[in-house]
Amino acid sequence: MEECGEYHITRHKGPEPDSKNARVIFRHSNETLVHLVYNDALPAAGTVVAMWRPDGSLVAFRSGPPPRRGRLTPQ
Repeated sequence: MEECGEYHITRHKGPEPDSKNARVIFRHSNETLVHLVYNDALPAAGTVVAMWRPDGSLVAFRSGPPPRRGRLTPQ
């Protein structure tokens, strides 16, 4: 992730944060506001939500549950 002067929150598939293959879902220069949005962002199954500093270093991340394999069938 290139340096741009703003904090970023990203979302992408996988178990670990990856700044290259991530979609930016929020960006702002105010760190407190970005923390509030990050705390409300819940990762879906098989995805990661991460918060990055303006210099591109990782602040925090959380992973969603593993994706479900197959479907449950009624019995």
